[in-house]
Order: sequence, then structure tokens, then C-alpha cells
Amino acid sequence: MYANMYGISQVSEIVSNLFLTSVYGATKENIIRKNVSLLINSAQELPKQDIAGVESIKLFLDDTPYALINVYFDRLADKMHEHLTRGGRVLVHCMLGVSRSTSLVLAYLMKYKNMSLKSAYDLAASRRPCARPNPGFWRQLVDYEKKLASSYQSKSEIPIPISIASSSRSRPASAARYPSAGPARRYSAQSSRSPFETNTNTTSAILTYLNNTRSPQVSHKSSLYVNPDSRYLQKSSDFITTYRSSYGKFM
Repeated sequence: MYANMYGISQVSEIVSNLFLTSVYGATKENIIRKNVSLLINSAQELPKQDIAGVESIKLFLDDTPYALINVYFDRLADKMHEHLTRGGRVLVHCMLGVSRSTSLVLAYLMKYKNMSLKSAYDLAASRRPCARPNPGFWRQLVDYEKKLASSYQSKSEIPIPISIASSSRSRPASAARYPSAGPARRYSAQSSRSPFETNTNTTSAILTYLNNTRSPQVSHKSSLYVNPDSRYLQKSSDFITTYRSSYGKFM
């Protein structure tokens, strides 16, 4: 019932031929009916599906802020691009189609659709309202956006600035710069929304969310986690400072 109520079981087409869903939508019937050529299962707790004619990729990734999802961004974005450019169809899923699979799709949109993280998230959320990367994944996506920006800028002689502030405010000196290849990306402080924004006070909501996040038991045998003192385990205040420096102030 709840899967249907929140759209979790829906198979959401984010861009042409790229689908995002949960385990409830990633059924064999749906995969065959939608003529999927690449299936990406990003949930550690779910078994791999082997379907004739479908390339199946299984990740061992937990949905915690401490999991290193960024090690998959480039490889899986490249694999999605490979299938989509030759006319294939891609379906990415995790348990609920909310955090892990959404993060992988956002990485693809940034790398191959020349989107900012904000634009990519706004698009994904408009097609799948339950899309919501966890705080650790969001931080890694911010880092990935900066990495792509740096790579693009190194190939461009005339970068185009991003305006983080609205036209009525001065542009922060720390604003990132993007290349001339592609349209200028303008962020408005009034329209910059994170996946954590609610109708209540946003900063308070994020602090509550992060402070209530439980730390997983980290196994020394696992390569998917980092130690609690690593840069991906941001304190609540550090996370907010990082987000503000990237996208402007919260509403």
C-alpha cells in the first residue's frame, strides 16, 4: 500500500529510455515489457536478476551516508551512456528507488547531459517525487559535480560563471565556474532546493535528519565504508556550510 502511495513502485522515466524504480517496479515482467537492455541493481540486500538478453549489473552497496557510492559514478554513467547511445534502454533500481539508484542517475545526468546537480535533481524529482539521496550520497554528488566542473574547465579557455545568488544579490566570490561549452547555468537563491528541504525550517530539518542518522557497524572487510573520521562523515554544521557554499543559502 505504502509503495503505491508514495510512488515507490512506479517505474519513472527520467530522460528518454532511462528508468528509475524500486524492487517493486523492477519485476521481470516490467523489464521485458519495457525492452530493457541494461539492468543496474544498486542494493546490497537484493539478489541479482539474470534475464536473457539483458546485461545485469549488481552492486553491493548499503544505503547509509558512509557508503562510498562515488566509486561507481563514472563507470556506471559510462555504461548507461553506452547502452543509451546505441538505442538501448536502462533501468536502475535499489530497494525503494529513493537514494542509491537516484544518486547513480544523477551522476549520469551531470556527466552526459551537462546538467548541474541542482538541475539534475530537480528533473529527477519532477519525474519521481520520492527521489531523495541520503546526506552522505548528496555530499559525494556535490564533490562529483566539482570534479566534473574542474575537468570541463581545464579543457575550456573561456569559462562561464554560475550565478548562485539571484539577480538582486551579489554573486559570491567562491562561485564555481563552468566552461563555455553548453548553456550558462544560473542558480537562484530563491529556487535552490536541496533534497532535504521541507515546508518547515530547512536548516532545522537537515540538522534533525543528520543527527538522527544511525552509524552502521563498519566491517574491516568491507571496501564500501570509510572510517568515522573521514571527510564523508560531515558534522551537521559542516554539511550545511558545504551546501551553502555550493548552492547559496537555504530558504
